Amino acid sequence: MAAQSGFLVRWLRGAWLAWLLLFALVAGMQQVALPRTGQFLDFWYSVPADTRNQADVLALRQQREQQITRYLWLAVAAPVTALLLLQLAFTLNGRRDEDDVDEQVDAGIAYTAPAQADMTLVRPAVGAAANATDATLQRPALSIALPADNGGLLIGGGRYRAERLLASGGMGSVHKGFDLKLQREVAIKELDVNLAQDPEQADRFRQEALALASLAHPYIVPVYDLVEEDNRFWIVMELLSGGDLDQRIEKNPPNVKTATNIIRAIAEGLAFAHNKGIVHRDIKPMNILFNSDGIPKLVDFGIAKLVQSSQSVVHTRDGLSLGSPTYMSPEQAQGKRDIDRRADIYALGITFFKLLTRVVPFTGDVGEVMAQHITQAPPSPRELNPAVSEELEAIVLKMLAKKPEGRYQRLEDFIAALDALKKT
Repeated sequence: MAAQSGFLVRWLRGAWLAWLLLFALVAGMQQVALPRTGQFLDFWYSVPADTRNQADVLALRQQREQQITRYLWLAVAAPVTALLLLQLAFTLNGRRDEDDVDEQVDAGIAYTAPAQADMTLVRPAVGAAANATDATLQRPALSIALPADNGGLLIGGGRYRAERLLASGGMGSVHKGFDLKLQREVAIKELDVNLAQDPEQADRFRQEALALASLAHPYIVPVYDLVEEDNRFWIVMELLSGGDLDQRIEKNPPNVKTATNIIRAIAEGLAFAHNKGIVHRDIKPMNILFNSDGIPKLVDFGIAKLVQSSQSVVHTRDGLSLGSPTYMSPEQAQGKRDIDRRADIYALGITFFKLLTRVVPFTGDVGEVMAQHITQAPPSPRELNPAVSEELEAIVLKMLAKKPEGRYQRLEDFIAALDALKKT
């Protein structure tokens, strides 16, 4: 019922021109057409008062007035009806496109995506809270810039040409580029020149390339090359132009079915990374990108941890939290070092919550949000979106258990729960 309601709302909103035309035509009928019709008929069927057949003439006039009025209203209704039907066709076509995305996600169609930057580095707030607002917490780390030409910088011994600037942020920038050897477009992510002088940040950048290079999966962005020249660093990846999940939620929030399929696809890619011994540690909508076909892909392994070798890009200390506060797990908010795959499951649960409800469960400044992750139960997704079933709500809330042992222990278990729900 909710899906049908959303479809009806989209249709009615899209048909604004038809409603405007209808208002204008009705106003014109009432103020101009019908009065003039009456005046015309009064003149045409006017007879002297003493005429013997006056009653017949008046009856004929009334009949003619009814006929003309009917035809006028039909003429008014015709263009409005045509516009409404045309908009209905457009809306139905958009809904079919949405269903096509569902089928493509279920079928596991691979696609391309550029890297998106950066994580937020924070300390758990004890006592006085930080000054950041919740709006700041939910902002993408990369701010989209206007197209710009960087002069066609050649890197990698002249193999790659960095061209138009796509995005920039505190950690670096992403350019649309071109592989001159293989004659294909690519995305080129560059580490900020100043940060490149810091061995720790350079190691982090290398680690992202190494992590991605080991993950050949349809729902994880592939890396083509790592270029190091003159103390500067670039990662060359597949190019994408479909935007991120956060933008999609704001502009065209998906229905429950599509939302579930998107999260299931990302869960498959993330499960593959986990089985390779890699924990992402910064799962959030801004790190889930789409291609032109609407297929999602996981990006930005800049703070990923290699569980099997206990290595990470940034060497964390007790009391220091890595990740984005709005989406980080309770154990990350507490600054614990033994972060495992269950932290990613929690962050994916927060992402799923927002995808279903358009809001995140915990809001406020940095300190408040991190404290809520640790102590406060999330609100009911069903209260925010009645289209969410009780079974699906239970799955989301299990992902958001405060203690890691209360969550799904593997993403394969989460995927199995979603698949079982589809069969019921």
